[in-house]
Amino acid sequence: MKFENFTKLQSRYWIHTPLLDPDLLHKDFSRKIMSIEGRDFGVDEDTYIATTQAKIIINGLALKIYEFLRDSISLIETSQYIATISLLRLCLEHIAMLCLFHDRLLDNIEKKDRLALRVLLTSFCMGERIFFVEATDKESGKRIFSTRSEHLNSALRHFDRNYTGHGIQTAYDILSNHTHVSPTSSVRMLYRQKVWNKSEPNVDWRRVRLSTKSNSHQKTASVGMEMLLGFFKVAEKEVLEKQETLWKLLEKVGKQIELNSSVSSKEDQIVQEMMSRHDSFVQDFLKKLEKYGNPEQK
Repeated sequence: MKFENFTKLQSRYWIHTPLLDPDLLHKDFSRKIMSIEGRDFGVDEDTYIATTQAKIIINGLALKIYEFLRDSISLIETSQYIATISLLRLCLEHIAMLCLFHDRLLDNIEKKDRLALRVLLTSFCMGERIFFVEATDKESGKRIFSTRSEHLNSALRHFDRNYTGHGIQTAYDILSNHTHVSPTSSVRMLYRQKVWNKSEPNVDWRRVRLSTKSNSHQKTASVGMEMLLGFFKVAEKEVLEKQETLWKLLEKVGKQIELNSSVSSKEDQIVQEMMSRHDSFVQDFLKKLEKYGNPEQK
């Protein structure tokens, strides 16, 4: 497949050389998607549930990242810049959360905190993640559980703290300026000039044109793709290329969890209580929404 428009914008806006081949990138992401989708996770690969849970989370996030990046290449080629930027913004969120989850997982393993590890895996794997509800310990006041393991802003801050020099929060703001429903994103559709390498003139408010292919969107889509591939390299190096080591560590922890459960059910009870409290919060929230009607009855 030829990517003539992608290559044109790439040579116009990208900073780093040599420039990457969009066709090879597209094929590589397709191959990675097929590789994950061809696996059966569970007893065929792992001995313990903790390993399988972590694999589902990491490979599930990676699968979406591969698809976001692959489809962004196609969208740029067909000049669908707003859709590209929206997809890149979503991809950036997944890359940041992938790194946060991996690092929290490793931290709990190194601290030998089985309970924290089980809560992390449980909160990512189960429950109504769409509702954000905190559960805190009544005595200490510390958070012990939430219906979404971490807020996106926590993931973005974590990425910038631990992988300096990339500026993921700045990149997120730039992409948001073009895609968020705020008035700012509307102004980005102003068609300001026909020559891409000249400064934008002041807007003549007596005569204004809007375009999905505005210079601002065109440049942000192409530059955004280069930025996202940079963030992806970090996630690939720090997370995806270290999976085998992580699975070996988790198999050891999984064995400890199983042995501990056979001797004492205290950890199991704590996790079940957290999930029960979570389900109770969710049900309370759903009841509050009943006044707006039940979509299943329509």
